Amino acid sequence: MKTTGFRIAAITAMVACLFAGAVLAENSVVRDSLFKNTDVMFTAAVEAHVDVLAPTSYAEAADWYRRADDKFNRGRKIDGIRRDLVKANDALRKGMQSARIAEVTLSSVIKARADADSADAANFAPEFWQQGVRKFALAAKRLEQGNIKRAQENGVQAEKALRKAELEAIKANYLNGARALLNQADRAGVERYAPKTLTKARNLLTQASKELTESRYDPDLPRRLAREAQYEAGHAIYIGDVIKRTRSKQLDLEEVLLEMETPVIEIGAALDMAIQMDRGYQEPTAEITKRVTELREGSDSMTQELELLRFQVAELQEELGGTSKRVQAQELVRRQMAELEALFDSEEARILRERDDVVLRMTGLSFRSGQAVIETQYFGLLRKVQDAINTFPNSTIVVQGHTDSNGNDNANRMLSQQRADAVRQYLESNMGLPAWRLDAVGYGETKPVANNETMEGRARNRRIDILIQPQTEGRYSSN
Repeated sequence: MKTTGFRIAAITAMVACLFAGAVLAENSVVRDSLFKNTDVMFTAAVEAHVDVLAPTSYAEAADWYRRADDKFNRGRKIDGIRRDLVKANDALRKGMQSARIAEVTLSSVIKARADADSADAANFAPEFWQQGVRKFALAAKRLEQGNIKRAQENGVQAEKALRKAELEAIKANYLNGARALLNQADRAGVERYAPKTLTKARNLLTQASKELTESRYDPDLPRRLAREAQYEAGHAIYIGDVIKRTRSKQLDLEEVLLEMETPVIEIGAALDMAIQMDRGYQEPTAEITKRVTELREGSDSMTQELELLRFQVAELQEELGGTSKRVQAQELVRRQMAELEALFDSEEARILRERDDVVLRMTGLSFRSGQAVIETQYFGLLRKVQDAINTFPNSTIVVQGHTDSNGNDNANRMLSQQRADAVRQYLESNMGLPAWRLDAVGYGETKPVANNETMEGRARNRRIDILIQPQTEGRYSSN
């Protein structure tokens, strides 16, 4: 009897576990069905920094989400949970709209916050960082409330505090770091073995300190100089150690050279290239650089294709398999894209897709430093731009000017606007386009596409983008 009783208890427990597991699985499916759309919207909101740029709407959405989650866990009615999730979705949509407005209205503050964060101001200048973050949050809230004037006032206060935080962080982090390495180099007698690199580090540190004093509200250049000083100081210590060990016979010079070749050969192997070092570094460097450029351009193209595919899938899902005017318009844009790619080579322009829109990134168009005059040598390229625009009848055109991070933020924005205006005026006078089809916007340094810490990256950021917005169903009016 005892054995039978134990068996019955075991079977009962097993059935209970299986039943509980089935219930949990069913609950999981139901929850995914209810919450999926809101979860996706929250992910998109975080990626768009809605929690920072529209904190009130984001907090409201989070509150409704928590209520829905609590009701679900307590087994409340589905209709009530759905109502809470709808309210969460509405708040997220409102937040996304407010965030887009904030990106324009508070663009200089957003950049100041990003720069201060990059300098690790939260650790090295916590007082100014917290002050700036509080004022930034207040500016964002005022903007959500529609009080643009107060938002701008709070934004000015936030930017001032954040720039101060960044400067203090640069001094504490990079300058002090470089000074510590230079002191270490002096103690190790590096001057004797790597005087040129050590002198370079000292000069960079002096220049960084000077720029921090003279360019208090444009810390991009001093930050880069301080980083380079810190790097060169460490570089000098490394070089000095190798030379010292070579001279003391701890290292053989041939072994040093062979060891230095190894990373280049390994990089080549990773790129599926057979690197030959019998004639030095110049040819392998050129070959690797060429391959990396090809891979980068291929990666950018693949990203564009994936974005297009995602959009097409969404469109097809929306149309439930039907061939709508919208889908037909997409097919037309694809054909037009092929025509554009035949117009330009990679040294003239890169063709990019942004959903329905097309971007001509004018790699072959440049201006003299500080100027906004189009030189005659670029007229031929701009004639190709005219052909590209004519490929999209009734499209609207936005000429976008961009700079690197060197220089004053306001001066950069003004220069980028002047350059965008110059291209717009050229197109207007040579194409006779109506005013409603042409616009020009200067973004200054706020939309980089490459690393401003390198010379190559800064060159890529100094650019003109021409945004072509093709006419699609219900999008534009020609009046």
